[in-house]
Amino acid sequence: MDIDTDTQAGKATVARDQTAPFLIRTFVKIGGFHRLALFEDGTFPTTDEHQIFTWKDATLREVLTTLRNTSPHVAEIKHPLARFSFKTVYADSANKGRYAQKDLGMVYSRDILGEPGAAGLTAPRLLLDDELPPTQREREERSLDDLRFVPGDFLVVSVILPKGATAPVVPLGAAASG
Repeated sequence: MDIDTDTQAGKATVARDQTAPFLIRTFVKIGGFHRLALFEDGTFPTTDEHQIFTWKDATLREVLTTLRNTSPHVAEIKHPLARFSFKTVYADSANKGRYAQKDLGMVYSRDILGEPGAAGLTAPRLLLDDELPPTQREREERSLDDLRFVPGDFLVVSVILPKGATAPVVPLGAAASG
């Protein structure tokens, strides 16, 4: 795996054009998290599973953008006012391999949406492959590697909608073409 050292921030970044991304089994639940007991029992909530691929230097905003782009059939993920809380579920070697969980952070839909009025679209700047200089906020964001997320861990996501909010209706054709 090729890793370049970013001297500006002192963080290692992955040479994405030379390194394969890894699979993250992601479990999304509206209004809360899946119980840890589901993972311990081996009865994973596969109906809520989304498989995404990314690199260890991806941020939670980038993971959310990937999730939104690969899950067009889940309207709540596209809600413009949603909050997304992330946790990792992992086998804890200090506890005889039992599953444990750890909070990773929270991302708001407004952090990744494009121009006002484009609630269903991802911000065009996030879809570019251009290497733009990072903003101060982007420099401060921690990557999956910084959060100690490793391949093989599960990602659980809670989608929190504002009170009284309903999920936007996804047109039938949009789910098929996404």
